[in-house]
Amino acid sequence: MTLWFGEGRYNPEIEIVKLNDDYIEFFLNGADLSFANSLRRVIIAEVPTMAIDMVNIRANTSPLFDEFISHRLGLIPLNSADIANYEYSRKCNCNESCDHCSVQFSISEKCRDEAMEITTEHIKSTTMGTSVFPVKYENEDPILICKLKKNQEIDIHMIAKKGIGKEHAKWSPVSSAVMQHVPEIEFFDKNNTLDKLSIEKKKEF
Repeated sequence: MTLWFGEGRYNPEIEIVKLNDDYIEFFLNGADLSFANSLRRVIIAEVPTMAIDMVNIRANTSPLFDEFISHRLGLIPLNSADIANYEYSRKCNCNESCDHCSVQFSISEKCRDEAMEITTEHIKSTTMGTSVFPVKYENEDPILICKLKKNQEIDIHMIAKKGIGKEHAKWSPVSSAVMQHVPEIEFFDKNNTLDKLSIEKKKEF
């Protein structure tokens, strides 16, 4: 058996078991553990996404301090379906940000009632014509950012940029990527003993 890619055990084939917008499960055949682990690491660290990278907090009278809110904003997943239309900021010719390498958002809310929850639904895009926005999960509440009491307010400007998980976890496109071996079990039953067992005995075996 040769070990060159494309022959022998290095002839990978993928069989998709489950697939939706947020989840994929598949069988990887014709590859060894090192190849499978490399694929897992690429999924986590090398796939580009958009994430909030710069945060300018103009006003914050919430119970959470500025750095805490900034950290939470950075980890909010953004829809990055058209990620190929954006350039990495390190390769862009602009001074800090532009429509070619970034998307701008803002939150400006003040609590008028006794209490108020600030969620991803309050994040508004200020960049025209973009499809980058906080991900909305079906049958799930929007992501909570902070809570405000009466007369408390936040006023935040954000810039989302393109990056990969190897640079920072906020650019990782997945929450987890795990793998496990699926064994192939063969019975050497010369006398066809298994065929002679009843259904109950087979289940017990």
